[in-house]
Amino acid sequence: MPNRSQATHGHRHGKPGGDADFHRTRAVALRLLHVASGMTRISDPTTDQIVRGLTFTSQRHAVLARNLANVATPGYRAGDVLFEDHLRPALDAVGGRAARAEASTPSTRLIASQDVTPRNDGNDVDVDRQMSRLAQNTLFHSALVQVLIGRFATMKQAISGRV
Repeated sequence: MPNRSQATHGHRHGKPGGDADFHRTRAVALRLLHVASGMTRISDPTTDQIVRGLTFTSQRHAVLARNLANVATPGYRAGDVLFEDHLRPALDAVGGRAARAEASTPSTRLIASQDVTPRNDGNDVDVDRQMSRLAQNTLFHSALVQVLIGRFATMKQAISGRV
């Protein structure tokens, strides 16, 4: 049996990249954004897009977790969130259709995940596919958090005169 120090370090419950890691990286990002919100407008279009990406991954994580929670619910249809809906404002800005992508969060469009034939009970949740999507989403979220941390570290260095 692991002692207390072993249980509090490393992977929680033996699942690297699981919910605990996702929520820890989300907490870091939220702390950074909270610090940034107290300052004069320091964000830029790139940071705004990183925030959009973090919003997307949080929303997608909730949908994928709901799918997994309903794996045994008769008639439940798996859903997903489209990344393109969150990316559209940035693409519009690059394409010249808008002067700048708005900082507001776009609405989420939940779609039916129609990649599996429903079982006899009408449920179409495939645990393996959902877990794969959850792992992919967690990696994307973690990458965005690391980029955001790097951007704030660079700003901190510039403010302190070390750049």
